Amino acid sequence: MRAQPDRPNILLIVGDDIGYEAVGANGGTSYETPTLDRLAQTGLRFTHAYAQPLCSPTRASILTGKYSARHGITSATGHQPPQAPGYSFLPATAPANRPVIIKLRSKDVIHSFGVPEFRVKQDAIPGLTIPVWFIPNVTTEEMRARKGNPDFQYEIACAQLCGLGHARMRGFVTVQTADEFQKWMEGELAQQSAPDPFQ
Repeated sequence: MRAQPDRPNILLIVGDDIGYEAVGANGGTSYETPTLDRLAQTGLRFTHAYAQPLCSPTRASILTGKYSARHGITSATGHQPPQAPGYSFLPATAPANRPVIIKLRSKDVIHSFGVPEFRVKQDAIPGLTIPVWFIPNVTTEEMRARKGNPDFQYEIACAQLCGLGHARMRGFVTVQTADEFQKWMEGELAQQSAPDPFQ
């Protein structure tokens, strides 16, 4: 009686937010991917297949063995639920011409903190705390005058393109003069030091 052959060890690597053209083995030059290139050279490559470019449908297909049209998950899902009304990840205001440091963190997937007018864009990566330093030098009121738009606001957006969840993540920040910011800060401190009405 022959012994049963050992089952092979299969390692499945799923790269989130990485395109075919980003890997050196596929001719990409934008990033250095020596480990993936080495795996491609010494392993078996599948270069003609149907691929789903979004993260959640890809994971669902791996788990079910079905195409997205069959299992029904066709966009990015599983992100953190919306926060309660009034919750803010960031202060509502920032002082003009003073350094600002934002510490970015993510709990679920890669997100992207971006404020185009500040020339700021940085990915937020699960498991890491990433400091972002910048100096806003045009107040909101000045920008409204420049644009001729009295309703202008600096928008904080998630610039990832993976599904609808990212595009719906947005916030706003008001850039004020130093005196206006100081007045706002004093009000915030006074509010935080007020007695808790529930105790």
